[in-house]
Amino acid sequence: MAATEQELICIMFGHLQTSAPAQQLPPCIQQQLERFPSSCVLKFYLGFHHERLGQADAAAALFRQCIGLEPLFLPPYYHLCSHLLGQGCVAEAVEVCSGILCKPVLVAHPMGASRATTKFDVTDHLRLCAMFSPHLQQGSLYTQTIRMFGTMHRQMLKCKHPGGAWDVVVARTYAHVLLVLTEALLHANPEQARSTCLEGYHLLQSSSSLERQQLLVVKETYYMTDQFCATSDIRLEPDDIEPAAAAATPVRLSQVQGRIRLGYLSPDFNRNAVGMFLAPLLSNFDRSRFDVHCFHYGASDQYTPQFEQAPGIAFHRLDATLSDAALAAQIMSHGIHVVVDLLARGTKNRFGVVQCLKQQQRAPLIINYLGYPASGMSNAYDYRITDSLCDPLPSQREPHLRLCSRPFVCWSLFQCERLPPITSNNSSRPQLRIGIFNRSVKHHRLILAAWQEVARANPHAVLCIKRDERMHDLGLYEGFPQGQLQFLPFMHTLQEYLEALGSVDVCADTFPYSGTTTTCTALAMGVPVISVYDPMHNRHLSNVSGSIIKSMGREEWLCADLASYARKLSEFEPLSIQQRQAVRQQFLEAMEPEGFMREFEKQLLLLLQQGVEEEGNDDVTSQ
Repeated sequence: MAATEQELICIMFGHLQTSAPAQQLPPCIQQQLERFPSSCVLKFYLGFHHERLGQADAAAALFRQCIGLEPLFLPPYYHLCSHLLGQGCVAEAVEVCSGILCKPVLVAHPMGASRATTKFDVTDHLRLCAMFSPHLQQGSLYTQTIRMFGTMHRQMLKCKHPGGAWDVVVARTYAHVLLVLTEALLHANPEQARSTCLEGYHLLQSSSSLERQQLLVVKETYYMTDQFCATSDIRLEPDDIEPAAAAATPVRLSQVQGRIRLGYLSPDFNRNAVGMFLAPLLSNFDRSRFDVHCFHYGASDQYTPQFEQAPGIAFHRLDATLSDAALAAQIMSHGIHVVVDLLARGTKNRFGVVQCLKQQQRAPLIINYLGYPASGMSNAYDYRITDSLCDPLPSQREPHLRLCSRPFVCWSLFQCERLPPITSNNSSRPQLRIGIFNRSVKHHRLILAAWQEVARANPHAVLCIKRDERMHDLGLYEGFPQGQLQFLPFMHTLQEYLEALGSVDVCADTFPYSGTTTTCTALAMGVPVISVYDPMHNRHLSNVSGSIIKSMGREEWLCADLASYARKLSEFEPLSIQQRQAVRQQFLEAMEPEGFMREFEKQLLLLLQQGVEEEGNDDVTSQ
């Protein structure tokens, strides 16, 4: 007896619910399925059956047919996109998903054959986004991420009722979409990333019950985006430090006796670039007046022993899984007088530890240095270390934060590494090889336009862009003349990196976020660096390379604006081996880690003494 469509749907549903995955359909059922070629639900169940049998291609073909029959039926999209993502066809999966994402979908009982009503459900579409998220982020597919999560972001804003409040689940959903979208926009349009993140922060702050810690993540992301923009446009005030519920007894400066205990906090006592700047400072501190502690909460590698076994250094491995309050307590169990946070709001930061230390008044002085200085805008810090070349004038937002005037050119290779000799005679070849070795997130559209101008002005110029480990989306680099753009492979070792630097004639610094480690390493290889430097108008993060280059006496490589930057690069004359060796020597001689540490330590002693005197005045006033 022939079954109806509804009866077959029930049979198929029951078979998929109860049978073993590898069990074939009875022949009689297979024959009856052919009577309903336009049944969307039956085709989906048949595709699901083939999927369970491991027949992925046959299943995918049926899911495509199903979507063709009923574009608003959501289940086949999940399965087809999952298949495509598993095959690595991310772009095709995004294209398929665009047919349903953020559209009202059919709502029907799994055993129903009749067409049902349609509605938009945030949860359903978030499941789609969540399926794509790791593939898009791991592949750095920013264009596709912006397309998908931008659509989801706009739809969620439409669903927001003025004056209404989101529940926690929807708020978390929106926060996830916002953060993924902001990260992708950061590579394509930092200003849009910043404004999108700010808008989302205000929305979450005013209309949801999102947990404070999650809201702070959005706020930190906003601060991070600002430093990749051409100009600063901070619209949020620095974090207010709230009184701790059970504050510890404050450490008074007048109680500091004997040597001052200085504690460096970082996840990067390893191969990270921070180590190249910190190592020379740790080897030049005054052991008669300071005890130095390193608090490491990141991964360890073959470079970590250089810090762990450094003479006179107390090295502490912290458990990164502990809470911020627990880590703060561990640090202060060593009686630290001055905490130097080396990351602020950078990746893998524990900024919450800094906030805990401030809330509980556990450390007399808290300082920011090296990592992400522009993201450290918080009254959790008392000072940040910079120099008079990066910041010749006090900032209106942080007039008290400049600590040192001496340029902080204190770079060195790790002890287990050596600078290779300069042997390549690049001046004899017809091409001008311009190295671009900074991370791709620093490739702002302003600097991309300048590089395009260089290529157009000099047909012999080849821009050699070092790939990031996750750099796959090359759509941002369209518009360059053919043959004048070369992508260098990702370099897994420092020696590969140094050798690649030695193969270019000149390095192009980035703007507005200039290089630091890249600039120093290029100069150490004898490679000139052309940089935009205008300290009276540009921010600290735009002036770091300029500070380094100016301190070694090569001001002819500095440019006041992007037009002169492009012109200088396009007209650059490659140096001879002897000239490049001289550049290396100039750079190495310009570094003064011992002098820098003496000034830094002098400033710390003055600040501590000043604090003691202020405490004395407070005591007199209170009597």
